[in-house]
Amino acid sequence: MQNNRLEKLQEMLAETPQDIFLNYALAMEYKGLSQHDNALKQLNTVFLLDENHVPNLYQLGVFWMEKSENEKALLYLEKGLQIAKQKKELKTANEFQALIDEILY
Repeated sequence: MQNNRLEKLQEMLAETPQDIFLNYALAMEYKGLSQHDNALKQLNTVFLLDENHVPNLYQLGVFWMEKSENEKALLYLEKGLQIAKQKKELKTANEFQALIDEILY
């Protein structure tokens, strides 16, 4: 089933490579399959397409936290926190803040 989703996402992206949702969905599919290098590649693609995509910023922050690259993680998490606050998405802002606190304290 997962390979089928992966193949379908790849097919759709071949037709619309700039689609942010499809790129993000593919990143999450790779993450679910523990294909971390492919997941990071897709997350970076989403970042290049839209550097303010909040869920992507969260995933990039988590990715770098898991690699113990806290400085990189903080860059994405702080940016996500700022955007969430601007959009008045308090729950999302709290989630970013919790990860930031976990790194700093």
